[in-house]
Amino acid sequence: MRAPATASVHVMPTNINHIAADLIAEQRTAAVGHGLTLDDMLDPQLPLALADPNWIAQIMTNLMLNAIHYTPAGGLVTLSSAVLQDRGQDWITFSVHDTGPGISPVDMQHLFKRFYRGEAGRAAGLPGTGLGLAICKEIIDKLGGRITVDSPPGAGATFTVWIQPARD
Repeated sequence: MRAPATASVHVMPTNINHIAADLIAEQRTAAVGHGLTLDDMLDPQLPLALADPNWIAQIMTNLMLNAIHYTPAGGLVTLSSAVLQDRGQDWITFSVHDTGPGISPVDMQHLFKRFYRGEAGRAAGLPGTGLGLAICKEIIDKLGGRITVDSPPGAGATFTVWIQPARD
């Protein structure tokens, strides 16, 4: 994933579900190879988002690959989309949920810092430089959105990306 500072952002009405469906089809073999089930819960009525489709595809891919790498065999990775409200505003969201070990409270504080690798990744010897989540956050910030993480101890993790809807 290239750093967003070196590339331009081309914001346009973007179909998040099409990007998600393509990614699920691409990653199904990798998930099965890791002994995982890959599922989707895409809102069929999802409006278009105001985003750069290439950057959204890269963010979604990074989150999906992280989920696949961190989820043990027999686990589940789910990609979902929805319209959610926050502070009186509608947002187009997509979430990647896994049934992995979750993220420790210490790691949670540093997830989006460049070159930070959590204890689970270091201990398992998983590949990575600690740049993926930091770059994802930078891209999302450029798009005027945000990313949230929910990870109850021992219950996996859910990364949700919030993007502004395209206006008519």
